Amino acid sequence: MADAFKTEVKTFIEALQNYHTEPKKVRKCLSSHQLSEPEKKILESWLYLEEQKFNKTLSILDSLSASYAPLVEAQKYLILGIALNHKHKFTQAIPLIRKAYEVIRTYPLAAQQVLAIESLFIAYQHDEDKKGMQYCLDEVNDMSNTFLEQDLRKKAA
Repeated sequence: MADAFKTEVKTFIEALQNYHTEPKKVRKCLSSHQLSEPEKKILESWLYLEEQKFNKTLSILDSLSASYAPLVEAQKYLILGIALNHKHKFTQAIPLIRKAYEVIRTYPLAAQQVLAIESLFIAYQHDEDKKGMQYCLDEVNDMSNTFLEQDLRKKAA
């Protein structure tokens, strides 16, 4: 059972990575039997968000009412937060994005981590929250160091 869970999470992580590098592959993932329905809805929400179809995005996310795996929940919060940023509801977006970031940072999803911090910074900036903005800058600095260390390890291997 644990191996099946790891495979499913790995497939979802790969699909999320593809969203940032090869979005056309994400559409193909929507028919995958390796992804759960909530994971497919998250991917579909990312695609609608990209097309700036915020109401459709929010409608899909509203249908995800039950509790799911932490990464699925985090994606839901991140997408909701980004959609709220686009609707200029920055104060509402901050706790959602922050909650999402705390989970996403524990996965090998560099682009998602950067997107979360960038979205959080935008919300803090519009809220004129200097401490929040500084938090984001500190996180970016930490990310840079972590990503650099990972690259060096890959090259050394």
